[in-house]
Amino acid sequence: MSFGFVNKPIPADSEAWKSKDGQHALQGEKGKHEKRGTWDLSGVVEMRDLLKEVRESGEEIVIGGVHPVMYQKHSEDEKQAVLRARIVFTSPRARTNSGLDPHTIYNEISSAPVTFQAARTTRAVGALRGFVESSRDAESAYLQVALKRKGSSRTFVALPPIFWPPEWHGKYDKPLVPLLLALFGHPEAGNI
Repeated sequence: MSFGFVNKPIPADSEAWKSKDGQHALQGEKGKHEKRGTWDLSGVVEMRDLLKEVRESGEEIVIGGVHPVMYQKHSEDEKQAVLRARIVFTSPRARTNSGLDPHTIYNEISSAPVTFQAARTTRAVGALRGFVESSRDAESAYLQVALKRKGSSRTFVALPPIFWPPEWHGKYDKPLVPLLLALFGHPEAGNI
């Protein structure tokens, strides 16, 4: 039985990131989001065109980005160690078209998945004599929530070039796509 569950961050310029397993983890995570419909590739728009449209309409939108992070799960045990990737919303760099801080226009800011510390506390209490501990996790439950709600501003994201479909290269300079489902790091992502 293992209790460490150590996740080692993998830098983007490392051999592990560039390795076959690293690229497989990145493309696998991207594929999950595309299958789930996290962003809408068919709604691609050039940034300058979108900004012109919202200037004319007066609509307030949020423009952010996404970036992948990679880690080695179970790095404390070579036999169990495996590379994993996650895609996160770049909240600190998100901006509205009018320059407002995006946090002022979100309906409700709540990004509170169960913490690692809470899971460990549950296990510690369960280890005491006479107690039974149980915990569960739904796969990607946090990432299945629609962001667009009544009164919410639309959110657009810039995908990293490694996530662009081949036909975008040479056609777009700064393509944006609508973000439809929650991503880690988006302040409204916890509204489950």
